[in-house]
Amino acid sequence: MLKFEEDNEKDRRAFNKQLGENSNKQGRMVEDIVEPSMDRIFKELLGLSPDVEPSGGMRVKIPHPRTGRMKEFGNSSIIQGRFRQ
Repeated sequence: MLKFEEDNEKDRRAFNKQLGENSNKQGRMVEDIVEPSMDRIFKELLGLSPDVEPSGGMRVKIPHPRTGRMKEFGNSSIIQGRFRQ
């Protein structure tokens, strides 16, 4: 019985590791698709003309006000002094 529990724990850990790796790959794929369009998206959201040049583009980690856990924003941008995340 102990051997079965150990094998089960190993399998569960391996599954969770594979699940995490797949999630990271999917997240990276989304970033690769969306990130090149972020400037256009921010311009549309803020109602700016297409010829405005943005500055910025970084990863930002902000603590959650209640739990204190860090929340990561994959792309931030500053356009004409406005900060969008």
